[in-house]
Amino acid sequence: MKAFGSKKFLPVYWIILSVIILIANHSDPLYEFPLLFVIPVLLASWFNSQWWGLALGVFMPLVRLYLALNVWDVPSTLVHPFANASIRIFVLACFALLTGVLRRQQDRIKAMEGLLPICHNCKRIRDDNNQWQPLDVYLNQRVGTVFLQGLCSDCARDITSQLSK
Repeated sequence: MKAFGSKKFLPVYWIILSVIILIANHSDPLYEFPLLFVIPVLLASWFNSQWWGLALGVFMPLVRLYLALNVWDVPSTLVHPFANASIRIFVLACFALLTGVLRRQQDRIKAMEGLLPICHNCKRIRDDNNQWQPLDVYLNQRVGTVFLQGLCSDCARDITSQLSK
């Protein structure tokens, strides 16, 4: 996400991409590229929110409908452009909603993967095989961390006070 800049400017990218696709789609009314409409909708839904994806999913087919009715001289009935625009809006809205749901699920999975089941008493960690391992062994296997043994000043004082009794 850093490659695109700050999050508040991301909708501008998707709008510019949508305009470019509409211009490419404007070249000839008989040759349509509605599949390209999916790209900015998916990107906006993934990186911003599903509402940006929905907005683009409605905006792009409506612009295409306006061009078909007012700019181009397409030999068809009035029903065809409205039907095509309705189908595109429905499909793109579904893509935007599903992409938003997928993004939220991925965020939840990332949060859940960051959780470690640890014993409250002995501080052992349960691994993927439901085996309880000491913390240092678990981290050494996963991350390659090597633990050096030592005593903090509080524990050293406690041990010396217990030995002197």
